[in-house]
Amino acid sequence: MKKLIITVLTAISILPVHNRPSAQGFADSSWPMFGRDPAHTNRGPETPPATNTLKWTFRAEEGEFFGQISTGSDGTVYSGTGGANIDYGHLYAITPDGKLKWKFRTDESVSISVPAIGADGTIYIGSQDRHLYAINADGTLKWKYETNDQILSSPVIDHEGTIYIGSSSNNLYAFSPNGEVKWTYSAIRDINTPAVSNNGIIYFSDGNDTLYALTPDGNLLWDYFTDQSITVPSIGNDGTVIVCSKRYLFAFDPGGTLLWKKEIQINPVHSPSLAKDGTIYISPHYGCFSAINSDGTERWSFYRENTFFSHPAAIGSDGCLYLSGSKNVPDGTYITRNYIYAINPDGTLKWEALINREKGGIIGTNPVIGHDGTLYVSASERKYNENNNVSYTDHSYIYAFAPKIPTSVNEELELTTLELSPNPFNVSTTISFKLDTPSYVNIIVYSINGQKVAGFTEKTMSAGRHSFVFDGSNYASGMFLYRFESNAGIKTGKMLLMK
Repeated sequence: MKKLIITVLTAISILPVHNRPSAQGFADSSWPMFGRDPAHTNRGPETPPATNTLKWTFRAEEGEFFGQISTGSDGTVYSGTGGANIDYGHLYAITPDGKLKWKFRTDESVSISVPAIGADGTIYIGSQDRHLYAINADGTLKWKYETNDQILSSPVIDHEGTIYIGSSSNNLYAFSPNGEVKWTYSAIRDINTPAVSNNGIIYFSDGNDTLYALTPDGNLLWDYFTDQSITVPSIGNDGTVIVCSKRYLFAFDPGGTLLWKKEIQINPVHSPSLAKDGTIYISPHYGCFSAINSDGTERWSFYRENTFFSHPAAIGSDGCLYLSGSKNVPDGTYITRNYIYAINPDGTLKWEALINREKGGIIGTNPVIGHDGTLYVSASERKYNENNNVSYTDHSYIYAFAPKIPTSVNEELELTTLELSPNPFNVSTTISFKLDTPSYVNIIVYSINGQKVAGFTEKTMSAGRHSFVFDGSNYASGMFLYRFESNAGIKTGKMLLMK
């Protein structure tokens, strides 16, 4: 029940630049916080698709990786550890090639809270020792703030730079980047990770059954009692708020009105991922992963027997979904094997990869996507006793899977034609192509220094001929680079504007 309170590329791969200063409050990186953005859509950056080729592994020196991975603007990989028979934690900073950069020790675990990276490179993470830590990019302490109870929430940074985090003391905190508390809001129960919309509305659940909406200055806008323990919210492009429980998937409009709810049977509960067109991706029951239309109807389902899909999927720029799953070995031992799945936009399997082959284990996180298309995920290997019960965590790893990089400008795709006419051009040129089968399509135009200047579509298109016009009237003469993405791969090339 709702209560309303009125108060384009060359043969040398050129990608969008990720180390330039950010015009927003969080880092201009591929995955700067939980859910990738303040709305927790889990939509990745514009990169080549990932492959199932293992690039490197990194083993925690002690403790267990269990929270989602984040990345900095320079490609540094961040993740926290804890548990695994130790009473302290570490935040790890790992170089893009899999080497230890530094680690920062905390008094208790930081394995659940996901790091958030500020525009200036500051790393924020919550700890079960009650502190929110702000850590400089070189691994030194910037500041820390003690709350009244342990922090299991992940910090979220909005577009203005405000940091939000919940604690087990039933409080939601809003911090400025210098560590000053801007305001607090008290709920009834523990507060989980909040989500923030583009207009600054903060949504969160109290770890049990109520969804809250606050104004940017911390006043209650509305709340909704669901009678179900609900997840971290995700927010669509149109402002629709999506949460789920073990029994239902809920959709609310920004004003708190329930739009629809769909019955599901999900355990463990995890947050949904949201595509730009409003498609919702979630595991509605054991062994199943589904695409749900924005009206709550089912589009397709992907099945794997005896498998838990317990984390959100990462959505690639080509529409491919990267999903982690733990599969019970059907031999009566209850030992699990961990997999990464790449699922095409139509719900068919693209590839899968088995990790930690030698022993049973548990997937720590959902996959996240790096600035070059590298796919990162963590998992732990577990030791079992003679009764097949977990005895202790043996080792915990971060796995990096390599991206697919085009080998040349003229890499062939499964499409009949891709033409630019005219080229060179005076004011505008038409990009035309023919698809033999329905396919996800994304066309991007960059300046010669790698800055994105135009994007024409990012959706599934029907078979047949299509065209888009690039208007260069607002640009100076020079070389531009185009990138064409489809389900079959990537095609790149040059286009010359001559005025």
